[in-house]
Parts: sequence; structure tokens; C-alpha cells
Amino acid sequence: MTHLGAIMAAKGLSIKSGIALSTEFEMLNTRLADKSAKLEQAEYNMWKLFHKWTNLQMDDEFNVLYKKTFDLRDEHADLSLLNQALQIGVQSETFTKEIHKQIARIVVENGDKLDDIMREIDDEPEMTHPTLTDENKIAHIQEMIRQGSTDANILELHPELVQEDIDNARGEM
Repeated sequence: MTHLGAIMAAKGLSIKSGIALSTEFEMLNTRLADKSAKLEQAEYNMWKLFHKWTNLQMDDEFNVLYKKTFDLRDEHADLSLLNQALQIGVQSETFTKEIHKQIARIVVENGDKLDDIMREIDDEPEMTHPTLTDENKIAHIQEMIRQGSTDANILELHPELVQEDIDNARGEM
């Protein structure tokens, strides 16, 4: 009951500041992580005993993994914030790549696929900017928007475009 101040405050039994609740939550997270590690070791020892009892050889790669962090994370808010960061239009390829990596870490759970995506983001070549025609204009503008280019950046790279072209391309996405 000692680290349940947030729940008690929600029930109206105690009033604490946001910093106090945050600190208390961090302490609770630490205790949960400690209990998780102990349970993980206990389960591993039970499996070891089971294998010894049944005269089976334990696989060298056998492992028991429990969750180590119990943070509450509002992934929708994080994605919204990252999207807003892209829309600001910081003129840095490194910044844009880092934001894309953070989005991938939130959305992709498979570690192997995440590694592939991270490599693709790092190896992504600079987008070429062809001469635009009526046939390729919308698709090219949409690709630039997806890569995080701002309206001002698009207009700077393509002086033949007007704001209406960008608005039309964004409307068709």
C-alpha cells in the first residue's frame, strides 16, 4: 500500500502534487522491476529443477524474460507530438531521421523488423527533385510531404510550384 498514493489521491483520500505523484510512481516502478527480476530468476530456477528432475538437457539458449519497466506511456500523445515536430519544418535531415526512428520505435514491436527499418532510415538517400510535369507533380509533392518537407521548403526546391499545388496534393493524401 505504500506506493499507491496516485490511486489513493484518485479516491479522494489524499492530495499530492504532480511532482510527488511522479516521484512515487518512479519508486513503484523500481519496486515492480525488482519484483519482476526476482520472479524471473525464480521461474528460471524452477525450469532448471524441472529439467534436472526429468533428466532433460536444458537448451543453452533457454531464457525466462519478464518485463523490466512499468512506465505508463501515452503512445498516441507521443505520436502526435512527433508528427507536430515534423510539421514545424526544422531544416535538418538528421532531425527528420531521428523523429522517424522514434516513430518506428513506438509503432513497430518486432525487433528484427525495427532493426531493418532503422537501417533503412539511416541509409535513405537524399530525395532527388525531378522537373515536375502534370503527371508526376502530385505524387512528388506527396512524397516530399511524407519525408517531412515543409511547404516553404517545397516551394524553395520547386519555384515552379505554388501553394495551391501543395494544398491540392495534401488534400489527395
